[in-house]
Order: sequence, then structure tokens, then C-alpha cells
Amino acid sequence: MKNVEPDYDVKKLEELLSLMAEDMLEDEHVEELQKILLKSEQARQKYINFNFVDDSLHWSYAEAALDKKRENKYFKETVQEVKEKKTVPYVWMAVAAILALALILNFTLNSTQTLIDDTVASLVESENTKWSSPVQKNLKAGIISLEEGSAKIIFKSGAEMTLTAPVEVDLQTHLHARLIKGKVKLYAPKNAIGFRLETEATNFVDIGTEFEVSVDENSNSEIHVIDGVVVARSKFSDAVVPFGKNEAGRVDSEHGVIIPVEKQHKLNPLLQASGSNKPLLDETSRVVFIGERNTDYETYLHMVNQAVYDYAPDKAPTLINAGLTYLLGSDDASYDEFIRKMNPTHAFLALASARPSYNIDHNPKWFEEVLKRLCDKLDADNIKPIFHIGFPMSEDVRVLNNFNNYKKVLLRIAQERKYPIARADHIWEEYRKQGKTYLLAQPKGIRVTYTGHQVFARSVLDIFGYNGLEVPFKLRLEPLPGILTDWHWTEYETPKKLNAELISNLDTSGWIPLQLPMPVDKGHTSKFVNPFMLYEYQAKSLGFGLEMSGVYSNTIRAVSHFEADGGRKVLNIGGGVKEIWLNGELIKGGLTNMFKDGRHPGGRRYEVNLKPGKNTIVLDCTMNFFVSLTDDDQWGLQPPANP
Repeated sequence: MKNVEPDYDVKKLEELLSLMAEDMLEDEHVEELQKILLKSEQARQKYINFNFVDDSLHWSYAEAALDKKRENKYFKETVQEVKEKKTVPYVWMAVAAILALALILNFTLNSTQTLIDDTVASLVESENTKWSSPVQKNLKAGIISLEEGSAKIIFKSGAEMTLTAPVEVDLQTHLHARLIKGKVKLYAPKNAIGFRLETEATNFVDIGTEFEVSVDENSNSEIHVIDGVVVARSKFSDAVVPFGKNEAGRVDSEHGVIIPVEKQHKLNPLLQASGSNKPLLDETSRVVFIGERNTDYETYLHMVNQAVYDYAPDKAPTLINAGLTYLLGSDDASYDEFIRKMNPTHAFLALASARPSYNIDHNPKWFEEVLKRLCDKLDADNIKPIFHIGFPMSEDVRVLNNFNNYKKVLLRIAQERKYPIARADHIWEEYRKQGKTYLLAQPKGIRVTYTGHQVFARSVLDIFGYNGLEVPFKLRLEPLPGILTDWHWTEYETPKKLNAELISNLDTSGWIPLQLPMPVDKGHTSKFVNPFMLYEYQAKSLGFGLEMSGVYSNTIRAVSHFEADGGRKVLNIGGGVKEIWLNGELIKGGLTNMFKDGRHPGGRRYEVNLKPGKNTIVLDCTMNFFVSLTDDDQWGLQPPANP
């Protein structure tokens, strides 16, 4: 890999880091440091590495000084290791080692005093407080939990922390604390610059500033900078992001994606338009997307749909999602129901983005055989196939190997049959050269991130001939036509099986009311700076019922009573629907789960007859559901909401 030339003044940053380590930073030094870190990502990485190495060296040596039996051995091995390590040739590591030795000398000279006084912070203010266990004025390392009121503590470094109940904090050192849950406000004067506040998902390193951090019940972190600069590093990647005055950010504990307000509004150059528009599709085009989990979530489909509608609304093609509903290798009946029945002119085959990460039997020979059978059917029906080569969800050797095997099959068939190919893998390679593939997929390697969906969208727009269109940043979604608005639901671990008699005697008087569409800024989604990036926000916008249960194995039973004129309609379902009944008659049962049968809206569509007057739908689902009634089954993604 090529060495990347520094885009900052290396000597100046090293001087400032040395001054910081020696507690000699003046106000003008702090301003210089902030300017460098806001401007350069490389400088931020070096700064945060310095902070972690310096901190670990100091406290490792201090621990060693307490153990006289291993003192000499520990010093010799550790200093030798730091001195000879060639992969990190920075001057500041040597500085840190010297400072650590100086700390030990100081520690030895004052060992009696240090052993007695192991206070890391002091409680200076409290108001109407109730602690889970008694708290002394002098606080030692350990967990403190405030149940009621507010309190202020000052660390020995000078950092000031205000706690607002309920909150739980693990005091680690005079320069390091871990926020377990709740909300704190932190102020670090110049002698406390470098104070590190850790959460489940992120490390926040202070640079002479004032900021607030909160951790919710799901361990997601949120930061609001009041003044100065805070550098954040995700624990799931090497992503280092600065937050300046009046900026805020959100970090998901499951995915580890740092989402700053300002940064995400700037489109990555790799996603920008690359040419002019020569659309290959028009208003008569109907494109059915046959894919896997990433397609089932629909995010990149909505990006493409929004871009082409904004460009020429009267010429926009209809995009229809088959997602996980049409499973690769399905029989003729499935092909008829989910593909031929939609009357498509084109079939977009996105079959090998998430698949290489699945824990399944990866058999390239089988993949090639079933893909050829599908293409034979499409060719016979004059449906034009378009292949999509995604990108590997991680750089794990197994995943890369699986991805390359699938990619070879796709390239070979496309070349033989002269099919067009959308190449998201080319964009991924550019991210890889920059060492930023972590931005495109979640750490568990199962789903792509919002940026990953933008990469997919860029490749789709290009193959459709829209090279001059930008990939949308913010999605504008509206509830789909025909959603049922009034519901009541309850939750069971082991519910009684639905039948006509049970439904006729169903008492929903104590069930929880649910009004659709749900507010998109409530619950989980309200805690994110850019909530439209989340599937939950998108699902709520479309008319899903969700966020009802946190236990996947439990069953949600929901009921809707509605008035109708009677007659034939199409019942469209999605989400985690397992079984659905209309007026005491089973419409569909035996659906397994959203990850096999497809969760997108209208993944399953059934003709039904409504009766005049009151009708009743009862369903069982896992965690969420989608239900709508439309005049026909030929609908696709809807036009975006007005800007």
C-alpha cells in the first residue's frame, strides 16, 4: 500500500502534542490544535492514537511501579518494545515513553502520598440527589450511579463533569471516564485537554471544550458540542470524526456508524455524477428488482426512484421490488407470481452482495445453474435482464472468496448473453484504496450502511443511463396508498392459534391502540441526527406498524376494523406478517419470517373480496407489519414526496 503524504504540518502537530503531554498548552496552542484537527482527518487519527498510547503508557507504568517484584522486568520489556517497534515510527511515542518514565520517577519519590491518596475526582456540587450507594466527597476509581437530582464532579486533571439523573458513570482515571448510561456534560480546561469519555460504541476525546454526551437504554451515544472541538472514534472501525461548536452526532452501538450533521451533507466524490443523462428507460418501462436482503430493505431503490422522478417525473419508469420474495432457485409458480405477473420490461438481478456473507452452502456451480434457468425464463418472456455486481460486506477472507466466485459467474453469463452490468464493485475498490470500506457495510457484515446503499444507487443510475444525476442524500417518502390506519395490538410468547371461532370472540378492549402512519420522529428514530438514514424511519414513512416489541420470538397480534363499499381489492402485506385473516377467513398462513419471505411493502399480494360496511383484518406477526388495500397489484415504488 502506498504511503499517503500528510495533509497537515507534522512538525507543528508533534510540537503541540508534546506541549499537551507536558500540560504546557496555552490558549493560542489550543486554537492551533483545533484548527489542524478540524482540517485534517490524518491529523485527527494521529491525535487520537497519541491520546490512547500516551494514556496507556502512563497508567501501565504506574501500575508496574506498585509491584516492586516485577518493576525492573516490566520496564525493560516494555521500553524495549516501544523503542524497537518499527510500524509506528512517530516521535510522540518516544515522548510518551519518556514522560511515562518521568511519571514513575515522580511516583517513586512520592509513593507514600500516592498510595494513600488514590482519588481521581471530587464531588463539589449536588442538588436533590439520590445515589444508588453512598458517595464520598473524594471519589476513587469505580462506578457511581445517580438515581435522582444532579451533581457536579471535578477530576484531578481539572475536567468538570455534570451528571443528570438517571446516570451511571465509571470513573477510571483523572483523564478517563466511561459513561454507561444517562447524560453528562463535560468541560475540559486547557490542563485537562485530552480527557477521554468512553461509551459502548465510541471514544470522545476532548480538546479544550464543553460538550454533552448521552447514552440511551440500547447503548447508542449522542453528542452535542457547545464550544470547542471533540474528536470521536468509533470502536467498530478506525473512523475518526471531529465535532465543532454547535455540531451534534449520533453513534449506533450495533453498527458503530458516526453520523455528524455537517459531514453527511457533503456527497463523497466517488458518488457524484460522472457524465450526461441518456436514459435507457421511460414511463413505459417496468423494472422488477430480484435481489436479497439489501434489495428487500429498498433503500437504494428509493434513492434511484427519487432521482429519476426529480429529473423527469413524466418519464420515470416503474420500479417494482421482488427482493427476498422471489427466492433464487424458486419453482415456476414463484416465477409466475412474483415476476411474470408484474408485467416487467426489465429484470434487475442483484444476487451477490449480502449472499457471500450468509452462513449457507456457497456452491458456485449451483448458483450458475439456477441463474441460467432464471435468465432462460426471462429471455423467453422478452424481459431484459440487467446484472448487478455489488461489493463484499466485509474483507474477511471467506467473504471475499465467496464474493469473487459469485462475481465470476455473473461476469461469465453476462458476457455470454451480452447483458448489461451495474458495477458497484468498481466504486467499492476506490473506497478500498482509501481504506474506507468500513463506511459501506455494518460491522457484522450482514447489511450495507446508508452510504453503501448510495453506492448501489450510483451504479444503478449509471446503468440506467442517468450518469448526470446526483445520488439523493435525504429520502422523501410518503405513506403508501391504501394503508389501514386504525389498529389495536397485543403481544404473546405463545399465543393460541388463530381460527374463525377465536376471531369471532376476540376481545380487544385491553389492547394497545396504534394509529398509522406512525410519527417518524418518535421512539428509536428520534435519537438520530439524520433519522432518514434508518430503515425504521423509512418504514414508518411508508406506513409500517413497528417498534411494538423488542423480542423477535414473541408474536404480535393486531386487529383492524374498517368500513368499505365492498367489492374486489388487492391485499398487500409485508414486514413480519406470518398469518393474516379477513372477516374470519384465512387469506395466507405459513409465512416464516421477514428474512426469508421478504419484508418490503407488498412483498405478497392477494385478491380479496370486501363486504359492504364493517370489515375486520386480524394478523400475527413478528415485531412489525405492513398492510394495505389497493385496486390492483401492479403498483411499484411511489413518487417521492414534494421537497
